[in-house]
Amino acid sequence: MATGRALIVGIRFVDSTAYGSEYRNGCYGAELDADNMDRVLGKLNYEISVLKTRDATRPALLAALQSGAVSTSAKDIFVLYFSGHGGQHPNEVEGDEERDGYDETLFAFDQPIKDDELADIWRTFPRGSRILMISDSCNSGTNFKLLPTLLHAPAPITLETVNDAPPAASLLHMGAAKDGFDAEGYAGGGAFTRSLCDTWRLGNFSGTYETLFSRIQQKVPSQFPQMNRWGSGADAFAGQRPFHIG
Repeated sequence: MATGRALIVGIRFVDSTAYGSEYRNGCYGAELDADNMDRVLGKLNYEISVLKTRDATRPALLAALQSGAVSTSAKDIFVLYFSGHGGQHPNEVEGDEERDGYDETLFAFDQPIKDDELADIWRTFPRGSRILMISDSCNSGTNFKLLPTLLHAPAPITLETVNDAPPAASLLHMGAAKDGFDAEGYAGGGAFTRSLCDTWRLGNFSGTYETLFSRIQQKVPSQFPQMNRWGSGADAFAGQRPFHIG
């Protein structure tokens, strides 16, 4: 029997000594976003780990992702949901394929996590498993792996790998905002996550990941949300009912 596991992260503020005072606040609704996604997946019998703000450190996030890879078997699904700051960091590796010269990052509480670091972990998930990454953060168009910056796409798109090995698992990624764009957030939660929950309608949504994303995209067009697929079987994964385990 397939198992669903999820790591849900909501970071309201980060360590200002690590990032600078401008990032001390700003994601006021991130913990509420995490609570809402916890409710969505909890009703579907996921095994869930939640990390919020001060507990959502870089070592804690990476350890949880690595543990998820070890615990996941073929046919299982693993969900990473992240709500918080997202950034761009000048690439320091010669030969980087990213055209804009930046790595996209997730702001863990104490230090950022780069897109190519996440990609290294995704490659350790077993063949036949499924990974869903949802990032309600700025600059999240390609923050699941090292890729050229995307242009705005009006519909879900499929990306070819860029000079690197694809994962054995199937991966779907939903980013709230194109690289270089902001994701709107409020005390009541991020605009992308609120749109996701509204579209989900307490589980009464009928459709696929593709249709779910398309409807979310229509609600927050100014952010240019992105949906990406990576790995064998990702197209079939995109055609499944969202969050379905079995």
